[in-house]
Amino acid sequence: MKPFIGRAALLAVMVIVSATAAQGQKRAFSIHDLYKIKNISGIAVSPKGDALSYTVGSSDLSLHQSGYDVWLSDAGGDLLK
Repeated sequence: MKPFIGRAALLAVMVIVSATAAQGQKRAFSIHDLYKIKNISGIAVSPKGDALSYTVGSSDLSLHQSGYDVWLSDAGGDLLK
């Protein structure tokens, strides 16, 4: 069960790092940057321990909308959504 939590944490870090690495140049963090960050929550492990589900939330500042997608991953780390 712990490898799933570790993978979810690693995924969260990768999302944040990729968002900041894409910047390329140094500048002040803005509200637009905040809305580009995706949220990972609702992590749940299946009773058998062979799958992990979690939600990924995102927002669009220009459309004033936000939403969540549910993702499912198997024990090998492959996405099943």
